[in-house]
Parts: sequence; structure tokens; C-alpha cells
Amino acid sequence: MTKTKSLLLWVALAIAFTLLFYQQKIGLNLLIFELLLLFTTRKMYGCFMQSKYAKVLLALVFSSLLVVIIVNSVLAITANIIFLLLLAGWLAQQQTSNFLWAAINVLKNIFVAPLMGVYTLFKTANNPKSKAVKVFQIIAFAVIIFVLIVLFSAVYSSASPWFGEKVEVVLNQFFSWLENINIQWLPTFVLGVILSAVFLFSKADSTLIELDKQLDELSIQSTEKQSGIYRNGLIVLVLFLNILLLVVNWFDLKNVWLFFEWNGDFLKQFVHEGTYMLLFSVALAAIVMLIIYSSASHKIQNNKILSGLSYFWIAQNVFLILSVGMRNYWYMSYFALAYKRIAVVFVLILLLAGLALLFLKIKNHKSIFWLIKQNALALFLILGISALPNWDGIIARYNLSHYQKSFVHFDFLIQLTGKTLPILDIKKAELAAIEQAQQKLFFLEADFMPADEFHKRIRKRKQKFIEQVQNRSFLSWNYADYRAVKKLIASPESKLSKD
Repeated sequence: MTKTKSLLLWVALAIAFTLLFYQQKIGLNLLIFELLLLFTTRKMYGCFMQSKYAKVLLALVFSSLLVVIIVNSVLAITANIIFLLLLAGWLAQQQTSNFLWAAINVLKNIFVAPLMGVYTLFKTANNPKSKAVKVFQIIAFAVIIFVLIVLFSAVYSSASPWFGEKVEVVLNQFFSWLENINIQWLPTFVLGVILSAVFLFSKADSTLIELDKQLDELSIQSTEKQSGIYRNGLIVLVLFLNILLLVVNWFDLKNVWLFFEWNGDFLKQFVHEGTYMLLFSVALAAIVMLIIYSSASHKIQNNKILSGLSYFWIAQNVFLILSVGMRNYWYMSYFALAYKRIAVVFVLILLLAGLALLFLKIKNHKSIFWLIKQNALALFLILGISALPNWDGIIARYNLSHYQKSFVHFDFLIQLTGKTLPILDIKKAELAAIEQAQQKLFFLEADFMPADEFHKRIRKRKQKFIEQVQNRSFLSWNYADYRAVKKLIASPESKLSKD
């Protein structure tokens, strides 16, 4: 693609982005822009669909984009933008197999690519044969003509009062038109300029390319004289670490799995503080394993006793992660679902994937850099999976349907997105039953929102939400909001009364 075409595409994409997203909610406009972006930049990189990494990236981009249209959650929108930028970084970084390098590349090019676009603009302007120069010349002549007309009009106005009256009328209309120009679209345009530049002007980082070649063979060398003492010391170390973790897992088995009893408190220490420390211990365990197996000595890599102890320690860390999951399960059982509690589940899945990859690294004598690359891939895959469900709807349904066992936090539910209003819009009698059951289950001193107040706020939100969605442009359309409004209007209480 020529520099002139790249510059014209840059301007066109930035204008299209502004027209699609200015004062609009994210919906169909995201689908339109991303298809436009991929279609217009496809020739820059050739046919990259043959790579399995391209297929993974495109699957993540389009699956998250589909979820944006259907579910329209903040997580889905965030994931889609991350995957789109990751695709730009991956393409610019010469379609590397390392998603980590692609992420680093795109972070750099968010700042560098617009500057490269400006540089290309000035470089093209110095080429007399460029079509862009002709465009700039036309614009320059237009500005000069306009300035001369204004200058001579001012001179003639001073000389002729009759001419001056006519000019004053024209100038008043012109300045009135200038005052009505809205520049609030400018931040949206700048965002479109940056995003388009990332796809059009990003360059590969030579340092990352060189690192990709060198780090795959990186290891800590050790001599055979050192390896005997080193190997025996490592065996003793991993043995004692196994014993320590075995004690911890025994207490978890007893107190979390087999004989857990809720004493009526908030379970904060049980879940929050305990979870963070246990997850930190798993991460520390992985680092210790990496240090141990970073040695190039074959006596260490192939030692059966050390490998057996290491596998057992990894297995114990898997059980530790499952125990954290069990803590989270008990927390959700008594205090229902929330964003952070769901996030913990996916963090645990990521840790389990990391331990599985660590096992494969030790078993197959892979490098540390291989492990980092595979974990980066696992991270983005799990992010893509986590963005698929409609978590707001799941949270609302679960929390309200489990009121006889779990705590119903009305203050939290009232903050869920508008697409959950058909679920939250329940009758006063049902809310009264929920509140009565809650009073029997929980003895909470904190001042929480009562059911009556929750009912009033939901009814106010209904009308406001319906009006907002109905007044939106088709560019902001998404199925989740459309379906919610359709259900609210069809509801017997759609005509909201004042009570």
C-alpha cells in the first residue's frame, strides 16, 4: 500500500470512527468499524489466515464482537478492544508466534504509530509527484484566496459604507455559524486517529525480534562439579516444601472441604485474606520450580527423585487452588454472586493452566521462554472465554432465586446494567417475602437498602431506560437492550404508576 493511500485511509477511518461513535453507545457501530478496519488494511499484511495464531486471534476478535452485540457487557467490549489491538500488534510484529511480544508492540505503537503517520504525512508532502501534495496545494490556495477576500472586503468596507453594511451582514452570519460549530466530537476523532494509526503505521520492533530468537535458549548454566551438591540440595528443599504444603492442604481438607460450618459472619478473612495469600503462595511455588529447572545440567533435568517430588508439589498446588475455589464456593453460597467472586474463578482457571504448562515444561525439558509464551496465550484465551456469558443476568437471576439461602444485597443489584431490569422488576409481595427470609437468615448490623426502596428505584429506572433505548440511533443497537425493553413494555406493569 502506497504512503498516499495510507494517509487517505487514515483520514477516512478517523472520520468514519467519529461518525459511528460520537454520542453513541457501543453496539452495531463497533461491528461496522472493525469490519471496515480489517477490510481496508487487509492488503498491508497479505494472507495471514494460514497461521494458527491468526485463526485464534480472529476467533477471539469476532467471538467477543458477537458477544458485544448480543450481551453488550463492559467485559465483552474491553476484551474485544484488547483482542483487536493485539491483532494489530501481532500483524506489525511480523506475525510472530508470541502473543506477549504482540502485546508489548501494540502498547508501544499506541504512542508511536500516530507520530509515524504524521512523519509519513510530512515526508509525502515533500514529494512533488505525490497526489497528496496536490490536495495540500488546493487547500493552501483555498486558504490564501479566503484570506485575500476577507482582506479586500475589509478595505472596501472602510471606503464604502453601503458595501460595509452588506459585508457586516455576511460576517455576522459567518460568525454565528462558527459559534454553532460543535467541537465536542474532537476527542472521539482523536481516538479514531490513534486506533487507525495503530493498524496503518505500526512497525515491528527489532529488539523484540532479536529477543525472540535468543530467549528461547536461555538457561542458567551449571558445571558438573556443582551439579551433585546442587542436585542434592534441591531434593532436600523440595522435600521439605512438600511437607509444609501437605500440612496446609490437610488443614484445608479438614476445615474447608469436610467439616466447614458457617458461623454467621461475613467470611471476609476466610475468603479475601486467605485467598490472596494462597494465590501468592502458588505463584511463589511456580517461581521456585522455574529457578530449579532453569539449570542446563542433565543430571538435574533428568533426576527421577527431584522430578517426582516436583510433580507431587505441583499436584499439591493444584489441590491448594481447588481449596481456594472451595472457599469461594462457600462465600458465594452464603453471599451470592458478585463480579470479584466470579473473577476469582477465572483467576484460578488461569493458575491451573499455568501449573499444567509448568508440568509440561519440566517433563518435556522446555525453556522458560516457552512457558511464558504459552501462558500469554492461555491468558488471552481465558479472557475471551470469560467475556462470553451475560454475567449481569446470571448474577441477578442467581441472587434473587437463592434468597432463602444467600444474602440478597439490594444496594449491589440496583447498580446492575439496564438489561437486567426485566429480572429485577419483581412484585412487592415477592420482595417482601425475600426481605422476610433475609431477616431470619442474617443478623446484619449494617444499613442496607430495604425492599420498598429497591422497588421504587427499579420502577424509576425502567421508564428512564426504555426512553434512552428508544431514542438511540441504530448505530447503538444491541440485542441485550432491545430484548430488555421489549420485555419491559410487554410487562403488565409497563405503564408505571406512582406509588
